[in-house]
Amino acid sequence: MFAAPSLEPRSASVNEVLLYCALISLRKRPIIPLSQVATLVIVWNQRFAETHKVYAVILVSAYVSDLGDENERESGYFNRPWQWEKIKANCNRIVQFASTDDPFLPWSEQQAVANELNAELYKFTDRGHFQSSEFNELISVVQGILNRAA
Repeated sequence: MFAAPSLEPRSASVNEVLLYCALISLRKRPIIPLSQVATLVIVWNQRFAETHKVYAVILVSAYVSDLGDENERESGYFNRPWQWEKIKANCNRIVQFASTDDPFLPWSEQQAVANELNAELYKFTDRGHFQSSEFNELISVVQGILNRAA
């Protein structure tokens, strides 16, 4: 059995937060997709919430289209409309982290997700694609969700 990592803001890395969330139940715990880890995870979690109840979804660098990229288009994830109302109905809480200086995602894509989901948006101007190993705001949000769910 795995020991849950410490979630002390100065010691936890993004990977430790992901491991922590992978070890806990989806029904009472958040889903946290990070674009840095895999585009598939973000899209899967957004699509998953269309048909499944989840306690919370935390999106990092989320987007709504294939961005004109052939590989994204061929994935099939963007070839049908998003079911925004179903996602909202299936999630107790939707949190989104986004940065206007993301080198891979236009702000309009990230803003569209926030608007459609009425997400609790944490908007930054200096985080790029959130590829730093420190992400204290994410840790604080996860801790808050876990404390409320307990």
